[in-house]
Amino acid sequence: MKRVSPATGPKNFYLVLLDDGRLEASRDNELKEALLCIKCGRCYFSCPVYNSIGAEWISRESPYGGPTGVMWNYITNRDPWPSMYCVHSGGCGVVCPMNIDIPKVISSIKARATKDIVKNKKK
Repeated sequence: MKRVSPATGPKNFYLVLLDDGRLEASRDNELKEALLCIKCGRCYFSCPVYNSIGAEWISRESPYGGPTGVMWNYITNRDPWPSMYCVHSGGCGVVCPMNIDIPKVISSIKARATKDIVKNKKK
C-alpha cells in the first residue's frame, strides 16, 4: 500500500454518531427488533390506516411515517400515540423484508402507553 500523490478525496474524515434512543432500544427485548428496520416503506402499502390517513398519521415534523413511524417515533421521541391508530391488520409484518414482527412491536408500544394512562389516572 503506497500513497499516491496527489490523492483524491477529502483530507479529513469526520464521523458523527447519533444515539437518539437507539442504545436504550437495543437493551429492550420488545423494541430491539425495530432497529433492524431498513425503512424501505413496504409496510406503508399494506397498512389500512396509512392508506386512509396518509402521512398525517404520525406528524408533519417527523421524518418517519406509517408502521415504521410508530416504532421510530417511540424510539426517538418516546411518543406512543401514533400506535393508538393501529388496527393490527398484520400486513406490515407479512411484507417486511427484514422479517420484523411489526404488529408485535406496535402492540408493545400500545400496551406501554395504556399502562402509563392507567398509572396517571390513579394519581
